[in-house]
Amino acid sequence: MKIFLTFAVSLALTVGTATAQDQQLDGSQSLFAVMAAYHAAGFDADMASGANHPVRAKVLEYIQKKNPPVLAELRAYVKERPNATLSNYISLGLTLEGPPLFRIAKGLKEPPPDSVLLQSFLPLVAKLWAEADLDTVWRQIEPAYTELIARNYHDPLVQEVYRANAFLRNPTSGARGRRFQIYVELMAPPNQVHTRSFGDDFFVVVTPSPEPQIGDLRRAYLFYLLDPLSIRFSRLIGAKDGLLQFAKLAPALDPHFKEDFPLLTTASLVRAVDAKLTQVSGNGKLQIVDQYFREGFILTPFFYEQLPLYEKQELAMRLYYPEMINAIDLGREDKRLSNVEWAKAKESKTIRVTSEARRPVLTGALKTLEEAEDLYNQKQYAKAKDKFELALRETDARTLHAKSYFGLARVAALDRQFEQAEKLFEKTLELEPEDEIKAWTLVYLGRLLYSINELEPSVEKYKAALAVKGAPERARQAAEKGLQEASARKK
Repeated sequence: MKIFLTFAVSLALTVGTATAQDQQLDGSQSLFAVMAAYHAAGFDADMASGANHPVRAKVLEYIQKKNPPVLAELRAYVKERPNATLSNYISLGLTLEGPPLFRIAKGLKEPPPDSVLLQSFLPLVAKLWAEADLDTVWRQIEPAYTELIARNYHDPLVQEVYRANAFLRNPTSGARGRRFQIYVELMAPPNQVHTRSFGDDFFVVVTPSPEPQIGDLRRAYLFYLLDPLSIRFSRLIGAKDGLLQFAKLAPALDPHFKEDFPLLTTASLVRAVDAKLTQVSGNGKLQIVDQYFREGFILTPFFYEQLPLYEKQELAMRLYYPEMINAIDLGREDKRLSNVEWAKAKESKTIRVTSEARRPVLTGALKTLEEAEDLYNQKQYAKAKDKFELALRETDARTLHAKSYFGLARVAALDRQFEQAEKLFEKTLELEPEDEIKAWTLVYLGRLLYSINELEPSVEKYKAALAVKGAPERARQAAEKGLQEASARKK
């Protein structure tokens, strides 16, 4: 059973070389099997809640009637581990290959820390699957997963992902090898959203609820998009980490945010963007921002104030981000935080991502290109040029060469070396760059040609930019504006 997202959202969620099949809203046999085994062992949290899906009680009743021999082992196992929580078992379920063996997935370099102590549970899961014939049960209940996903989540999620990508100007080509995956799990207790980041794979598990938990999924997707930036620009963020002392005073803030300032920075920005995207009227958005602030997400008001400035310029968030971090005024934020009345308890829902699961630091040419972009954004163009040239020597990959030449072309244009810039932009196109770089390269070429009154070639470049399927919205807007100006001058 796979509910594949429609074309608009499959574009939005395709973040690199992963195939369309990797971008899905789905149920998981492995997660179902772990949850079924955990329930069979005696886990019964919120079983009386009316928000449960009927599947939960029916599967448990079936297993009890079947009374497989492994039941006694399962109960003993869970009883001997009273400190293991639902969260640990969910992490375990997300790391597995499917039936019949339920082994740790081969592509997983290192199991998440909160599931390591439960790996001896896996042979018992495999025995339950075989002894209770859960494969047949899965086939019978699979339509319930499909129906709930189609009814509650598919269309709203398409809209929210599109809005998030549009606001952040996120390229549909994105960062290579990353994946955003949502699982719906009917066997879990209701009204919960669990998020996990295992390297480059970001998982969200959503459980049954009276109303679809679309807001939580939007925040999870924003976190997936924005968290790599806090790693990329950790040096800039580190210069502001004295503010963490205030967050440690917030009673409602989860402890892992109090120990990781880059993580708290991401969480604060997520909530600022979420407030922008939330459809409320009047002062509702400001009230949401204030609530997040009082819960301990101390930079949410700052980011919310910065977002209108971001919207007025043309860079994508991943390029504009360092400008916002540099704009944090420690004195002003100290003053803002000195009189805050902290919330006693959390009212808004928190995206939980363990610090151990943060994305690994880039190496080689990828790291060099990241450093080059960082220097470029800081207007250190000579140093950026050196880094872009170094990246050319560190790899033979055409797509990375395209990024290097694109960077060198922009530096040349800023140095008013227009002929050199044109040659470098043309070289970028020869290397078949990713859609975002291709679209912006064509826009820059259009502007160069327009500046020397080559109007017809300029128009052709702008039209070519508009024809790039994966062009970011801001590049399309720039191409449309350039096309109008060039056409008007021709007349």
